[in-house]
Amino acid sequence: MIKHSQRKDIQGLRALAVLSVVIFHISPANLKGGYLGVDVFFVISGYLIIGQIWRGLVSNEFSFTDFYSKRFRRLFPSFAVMAIVTTFFAYMMMLPEEYKTYIHSLIASSLYVSNYWFYSQSGYFANALEFAPLLHTWSLSVEEQFYLIFPLIMFVLFKRLDKKRLVLAFLFALGLVSLIISEVLLSYDQTLSFYFSPTRFWQFILGGMLNILALKVKSERLSQACTLLGITVLCACFYTFDETTPFPGLNALPISLATALIIYAHPRKGLGALLLNNKLATYIGNTSYSLYLWHWPVIVFYKLYTVDTLSIFEKILIFGVSLALADLTYRLVESKYRAQGSPYCSLKTIYYSLAGSALIILFSLMSSISHSFRFNETEVYLESFLNYDSSHYRRNSCFLTKSSNHLKFYNKDICVTARKDKRNILLIGDSHSAMWFKAMKLKLRANETLTQVSASGCRPVIPLKGSLRCRELVTWAYQELLNDFKYEKIIIAGRWRSNELEKVRNTIEFLKMKVDNIEIFGPIIEYNTDLPRLLISKDLNHERIHAHSSYSEKKFFDHHLAQIIGGTSATYISLLNTICDSNTCTLMTDENVPMQFDYGHLTFEGSVKLLDKIYPNGLL
Repeated sequence: MIKHSQRKDIQGLRALAVLSVVIFHISPANLKGGYLGVDVFFVISGYLIIGQIWRGLVSNEFSFTDFYSKRFRRLFPSFAVMAIVTTFFAYMMMLPEEYKTYIHSLIASSLYVSNYWFYSQSGYFANALEFAPLLHTWSLSVEEQFYLIFPLIMFVLFKRLDKKRLVLAFLFALGLVSLIISEVLLSYDQTLSFYFSPTRFWQFILGGMLNILALKVKSERLSQACTLLGITVLCACFYTFDETTPFPGLNALPISLATALIIYAHPRKGLGALLLNNKLATYIGNTSYSLYLWHWPVIVFYKLYTVDTLSIFEKILIFGVSLALADLTYRLVESKYRAQGSPYCSLKTIYYSLAGSALIILFSLMSSISHSFRFNETEVYLESFLNYDSSHYRRNSCFLTKSSNHLKFYNKDICVTARKDKRNILLIGDSHSAMWFKAMKLKLRANETLTQVSASGCRPVIPLKGSLRCRELVTWAYQELLNDFKYEKIIIAGRWRSNELEKVRNTIEFLKMKVDNIEIFGPIIEYNTDLPRLLISKDLNHERIHAHSSYSEKKFFDHHLAQIIGGTSATYISLLNTICDSNTCTLMTDENVPMQFDYGHLTFEGSVKLLDKIYPNGLL
């Protein structure tokens, strides 16, 4: 097959992409849109792979066996090394159920279907994913599914359609359908849109069409302008996007088009070339696959070891360790196996890779048998709360999440219990409101009702911002629900942010014309990791666990929020003062149940304990 010379600017793009992802994972606050680096990789892969397939078909040199063999040599050896090392550390450091979950993720990753497996585990309270060492392999699975499907598509198109423009027209139509599906899914299941490979194929197609068209920049000045514009858009997206941005869909267009623009520009001189074609960028680009493989497991295991917020030094250390492992893997594994192979041994490469995957799966399954014996009964009991049954939050019916990102998912027949002949109470807010519903229901008298209106990430304050589910749900509640029924009390709870203080005051002024009794629940104590995990840690006593909390920060915010609400007609409920006393916070209920099952959400037993203090005589 015709060989295509390596482009240094594309290696520089790879460097930019992997660094953005690594920085985002190590320090999200410093690069909130760094996850977009994955999308840069998708466009690059489409450009290289579809271009490679097309040139092979045109020259009548394309071989499926050779193609898949090269993909296995490129990806599997480094993955296998990472998987073996990661499994060792997972065995030593993970709790029993965590390790079982890890084994499932390892199997899914080895079979290149981890994107669908992680989607199946991605419920709103999927705490295990934060410590899933192979979570990042979802994007590798998307790429592998692209590698598997598109040679077949391209082969059929080339044989059936005798003209290049017809192939391009079909690819364009296929990419357009992929983009439309991606955008439509955002309104129904944003998480599926994120992980689903067909919703990402348009990005590969964008890069591939660019290669097939063989567009060449007309002048050096235009090349520099396109390169700088593309880099500017990439950086702007990295800094302006965050995890609340609906994604991918149409919001993925800027980052994808900017990547395609830089590839089209093919910079050789000027500032763009200086940024992308230098030796450091080329080196990081060369090691980008290995760096991507290693950085996330290093982060996860370091966090499991320290159970603490990362300091600047620790962030630099994690990056350094990840880069060192990437360098070793690139030199000793990746480069070695990529350089090997010729057409006659293509089938052997595929067989060996499949056999290697099977062995990794087999030994990991065997290791899970002995792993559970390493923990005592108390540790196993406390770990069970990391997978706490939060069904009482009534997710995807009365509590909308990314997988129910539309008002139509809110079940009014179940959630709206108000009656004209009863005294009605409305509970509204984000997940920090949903956690109270079941316990509050126990406090109701025969002539009282409780209606739940909740959406993840949704503070119901005016002016409304945030996700579609939030804006639609709260607008409906404030404009219609409060007019349809008379409510004796409205309870507003949320994971408040500092920039929402004035909005809370505005909301109270708006609601006081509709409801006489308004109560605002303040922030609750939060920890830098899941509370059950802290309780399991053998070297942490009550005082040291408190040191892992955000008490000082929450106390400061609690005081200011209380002052603002004190000047209004609403009543302020300080959850912090209810659960904490003199810098000591309640960790367990009288039934020996953790008060919280993750960083801050209350267990049912924990919410009952606090409500007994807040409402000793009932909600009204």
